[in-house]
Amino acid sequence: MTTRDELRHLADELDADAAREALARLQDLRLPRFLRDAPTDDEPETEEERAAVAEAEADLAAGRVVSHDEIRREFGLGRDGPLSGPTELGGTCGGSTGRWRSASSAQWSSSPKPSQAT
Repeated sequence: MTTRDELRHLADELDADAAREALARLQDLRLPRFLRDAPTDDEPETEEERAAVAEAEADLAAGRVVSHDEIRREFGLGRDGPLSGPTELGGTCGGSTGRWRSASSAQWSSSPKPSQAT
């Protein structure tokens, strides 16, 4: 009997609750190991983080979004450009550049957001 056959046999013997738990655990195994082994973020969410999430959700609800394809066009990145594929860590390219983009502006800025300016 193969390993997959054994898994199927065990899955058939589980009740509904145990099957849901087993499915969740198996789905976790599809994640890269560095994500599976990462510690849980147990720090409380700050007021600044809650405000940023609320702002992002409001932008999304109002349709103030920029698609991945629009960003690629703006920066002249074709489908086969330097940032077109997955990273070596299994994710997609991106990250914090210290720049932001206003929903009403097509320009990127490295200066502090107006709400962060002193």
